[in-house]
Formats: sequence, C-alpha cells, structure tokens
Amino acid sequence: MKIVGEVRSEFKDSPMLMGKEITLSMPTGEKRKARFAVVSLSNILPSHNYKTFSDSEGFPMTASGHNINDRNYTDDLSAQAAVKDYAQNLEPERLITTSRTESGTPIISTDGFVVSGNNRTMSIKLAADQFSGKYDSYKEFLQEEAGAYGLDSTAMSHIKMGEEFVDQRFPGETFRDNVYTKIDDPVLVRIDYDFPEYTTLEMAKYNKNTKKSERPLDKVIKLSAILESAPQCSRIISSIVGQYETASEFYAVARDQKQLAKALVDCDILTQQELPAYYDGVAFTNAGKDFLENLLAAMILSKDALIASNVEGVKQFRNTIITSLPVLIKNASLKTGSLKEDLNQAIILQSKIKASGLDFRDYMTQAGMFEEKFTQRSAYLNRLMNLGRNKFKSAIEGYNKTMIDTGQTEGLYGDEPTEETTFIHYVVDQIDPATGAVIIRSAKIDPLSVSSEIKAVQKWQEKKSPELSKEKAAARIRIKIRLLKLQKK
Repeated sequence: MKIVGEVRSEFKDSPMLMGKEITLSMPTGEKRKARFAVVSLSNILPSHNYKTFSDSEGFPMTASGHNINDRNYTDDLSAQAAVKDYAQNLEPERLITTSRTESGTPIISTDGFVVSGNNRTMSIKLAADQFSGKYDSYKEFLQEEAGAYGLDSTAMSHIKMGEEFVDQRFPGETFRDNVYTKIDDPVLVRIDYDFPEYTTLEMAKYNKNTKKSERPLDKVIKLSAILESAPQCSRIISSIVGQYETASEFYAVARDQKQLAKALVDCDILTQQELPAYYDGVAFTNAGKDFLENLLAAMILSKDALIASNVEGVKQFRNTIITSLPVLIKNASLKTGSLKEDLNQAIILQSKIKASGLDFRDYMTQAGMFEEKFTQRSAYLNRLMNLGRNKFKSAIEGYNKTMIDTGQTEGLYGDEPTEETTFIHYVVDQIDPATGAVIIRSAKIDPLSVSSEIKAVQKWQEKKSPELSKEKAAARIRIKIRLLKLQKK
C-alpha cells in the first residue's frame, strides 16, 4: 500500500502559498487537521483525466488495479456530462468557500492527490484549458477573497500578475536570502494532513453526506472496492451471513441481524445516522435488504464480473448468484477450495459468449478467433449456472459441505475426496458429456489451469486412459461412496 506523504514527495516542495489552518469535519463525525493553500492546478492530480475520464496516471489504485475513487467516471456518462457542464458554467463562489465540511473547496492529500472534490477539480482544469474566461473569473474571485483564507495579499497580487513571490515556507535571514517561486495556474485547495491511507474506504468517507446520483451498478462496484480495502470487514460479514443457507433463514434471527448492523457501522460502510434507514433496531428494512443484497454480491463478484453481470443475456446468471449468496459467501470463506475466482470468470465468459453472437459450444470451439483464456473450472461453472439456480445452489452446498467436513489428505486414488475430486463430483458430473467434451477440447482453456488430477479423470471418463487399473477404478468408486455419505450427514 502506498504511504501517504511518500508517493509524490516532490509535491511538498512545489510552488505553494499557505493560508490559515482549519479543522475539517468529516461526515463520519471525525475531525481532521487541515490548511488552506493556493497551489498550481497542474500539480494536483484528480482521480480521472478531465479530457478522457480514464484513470489519472499515478493516482493510487487498489490491490486489484482499480481506482480507489468510488465514483466511476470512466463508464458513467452522466458523471462525465456533469464535469463538462460545471466547467462551462463555473461558479467561483461554490469552489472558493470557507466550508469545513467536504463540500466547497477541493481537498487534497499531502501528496497532491485530490481526495474530495474530483468533479470540481476536473471542471476547473477543463475550464482553464477550454473556457479561459470562466477560469479568469475564478482567479479574480480568489484574489478578492484571499484574506478570508489567511492568504498573504501581496503574494496573491503577484500571483494574479503572473509574477514571482516570496515563498514563505523557506524564509531567509535577510530579504536578500528569500526564496522566490511562481504559480501560473492558481487553485485554492484544503490540505488534509490527517488523511490516513489510500483506500476506497477512506475516499468514500468524504461522500457520506453528498446527494450525488449513482447508477445501481456503480453503487455495487463502490461497495466491492470498499470491501477490498477492508478485508477484515469481509471476514466479519462472512462469518455472520455464512452460517445460513438462505437469506430468509438469516432474516429470521434478530440477534445476528443486530450483529451485522453493528459491523456495518464499525466498518464505516454505514454511518450511525444512515443506519435507521436500513435497520430499525430489530430487523433490516426493505431498503436494508436491498442494500445487503448489493453488499453480498460485491463480496463475491469483482468489478469486471459485476459489469458483465448487468449485460443483457447474463442477468440470468446474476440472479442465480443473488439467490445463492449465503452459500457463496460460505464458499468464499473456505480456507481451501474457494470457487470465487472461477465464478467471476464464469460470468465474464458468459458476457463474451453473448457479445460474440454464438452459443456456448460454437464459441468454445472457434479456435483462434478470441484471445481470452478461461480455466476449465470457470467453463464448467458457467454451464452449471446455465442449468438454473436450484441445481447450481445444490451443487455449491454439497461442495461446501464436503470441503468443510473433510481435509485434503490423499490424491485422486485415495479414499478421501480432494478439492479436485469434490469439484468433479458436484460440478463436472452435472454437465452433459457432450458439453464436457467441448470444454476439454476447447482452445480457449488455459492449459496451465488444468491439473494433472483433473486431466486423469477426464481421460478416465473418455475411456482413453490405458493406465487405469481395476484398483484405481475401485478407488474412484470409494470416493463416490464417501461423497454420498457426506451428503447425507
């Protein structure tokens, strides 16, 4: 994780005019030390590029390579339009304020990254680039209001005239020793000296009180990024919800609902002020149940899979995931045998199939046409989801129970089920042989993802393995019997 203050250490020495110190009041109730400052607009970095809306190069990313800003400017056309509209109609009095809350003057970290007010900052940059008259009005207003922010009036006059001014951070013993600096593109910011770490959870704290409209998909992606930056919260939520096979079972237990509500507040996913809209003190409200559905989906699906699951023709798979969430949460928490990564690939695979206009078999057999590689597990899980939610959920329940009840002790020909043989029994064996043969022969399957154990089973299934002795065949039957016994427990 990038350490605040050490990512762009050169920013501290860049041209800057310091103003008065203030205390920021966060929507979470937290208080933070901050200070007004005039810096160079070109030296501060918002989360997204104001022209292309792609991720700004050098802006902090999550461990999975996604922007830590929970606002999805890259894909949200309405958010992009808001930036452009704000630039064309720039209102200095809304950007230059003495506010101690997250609204008003943009807030940056000590590295110069914009942590609150990315829309505002991109709009100012766009105005400076394409609507110079609007940016000139901004600078004029800043000059007039300088005193309210503790900014030296003489220095501000020099900035307005495009001249050098004395850098008050490096005073000399005499006036001849003064260090001079220059800011050609001034912008007023607030520097948050207590911003702790570059995570989506920390960025999201600034947006708790905002009225920004978001697409439902973006809300889930935001939750996914927050949970990625707070794995301990994911573990707590999984331990509570993972005890149940269905959502209705969970909602029948008031004690665990209370425990989960407390965890959501403790993890800063909800504030104490927001909680009553989702939890009435005894049970989750309808809005709360919708929120939990999105939250749990975000714990299972990656950003790419979430986007793919909203594509027409893939929504059926998303519904299967949603109705199986408690079972999948339990699976994701397994120390050995989690199918989370393969499930994400299975959904992405379905979106690729739909985009191609082909059916599953044709897509998988069209060698060389597509560059994507998928694991055999993801292909089998894709077909399992295609069989419907009941068969999918039942298979995952059985898989979970076996992985929990038995340890990974011996290989394919021992008497105890392994991760591979359990997957074969509960997933592979549910798929019709003709489809299975297509998966095995597919040119799109990553050969490195296929274990020697599952290859041996496939050969045995195809009756092409001359090495299979009666003893080995008997061992496989014993595994089957053991699995069936575990199912009945």
